[in-house]
Amino acid sequence: MERVLDILSIRTSEGMLALVEILLTVLVAVVLQLAARSRARRPAGPERAFGRFAANKPRAILLIFLLALLGRAAVLPIYPPGVPRVHDEFSYLLTANTLASGRLTNPTHPMWLNFKSMYVIHNPSYTGKYPPAQ
Repeated sequence: MERVLDILSIRTSEGMLALVEILLTVLVAVVLQLAARSRARRPAGPERAFGRFAANKPRAILLIFLLALLGRAAVLPIYPPGVPRVHDEFSYLLTANTLASGRLTNPTHPMWLNFKSMYVIHNPSYTGKYPPAQ
């Protein structure tokens, strides 16, 4: 694996994520090709099974939700959560932290004039500029 990464010059976590995405795409293409070949021999087998599964909507929604969570958890060692780089992202994190603490806004800091920040409102209360759930 190390040799493959050296050949592809993949050194960053973004490169590793790209490699994982390429491998998953190839895997899905192979599975779809095999399904297309088996469809000629067994008509409507997988389609019927997926149709029965999709008929139970709560179970299908729960499975998709769990697959999304497990997929993100599987990629966490390769691609950890990002660090905010843009001013908007700091505002979103402030709002998320405030709401997670059980408050709608934070009290204004006594020295708020010294804390200049874009996209953050300091007066009358300390909060992010953007409303939640845009």
